[in-house]
Amino acid sequence: KAGADNADPVETDHTVKIPRPTIVGGKTSDKAVYQKNETAHYTLTATNPDEKIIGRNLTFEDTVEVDYVEILADSIKVVNPAGKDITKKCEITAEKTHFFVKTGRDIKPGETYTLTYDMTFSEDSPVGEKVPNTFIPMVDGASFAAEYDTTVPGAPDVKAVKSCDPENGSTVHTGDEIEYHI
Repeated sequence: KAGADNADPVETDHTVKIPRPTIVGGKTSDKAVYQKNETAHYTLTATNPDEKIIGRNLTFEDTVEVDYVEILADSIKVVNPAGKDITKKCEITAEKTHFFVKTGRDIKPGETYTLTYDMTFSEDSPVGEKVPNTFIPMVDGASFAAEYDTTVPGAPDVKAVKSCDPENGSTVHTGDEIEYHI
């Protein structure tokens, strides 16, 4: 509303659009399939693909949906776009199957932050099962959620055949040699 001593008051409405930031995440591992008692090495990325808008307060969150793995909290490492390790400046909350990292940083257009961590598969990991997990990088006003699977393989398809010489069922005497073939 505007007015003056020598004019009638004027009222007008104007809609202002506040642009939302964008964040895109990616997750890779050093292998597609892991064995029991093996350690997986993961790399997470958060990228701001926007040309103008800064993403405020970048965070990383990852949740594994099974209990036979363990995220190794001490392995979590965060690197800024310049390649500098900023882990000690981050606030990290880690549990057995989940972590949340507040970087305390904004992500500028075109920048990518990288987080790496390790996770071990226990002896109880069921063979042939996929391990579902969800990675979510976030900034104020935007998030990106993606689901990933890792697999613990089943036993290899191996068939063992045993034979001997002399043949099975033959009579042998003390001191005779038997040659086995597997």
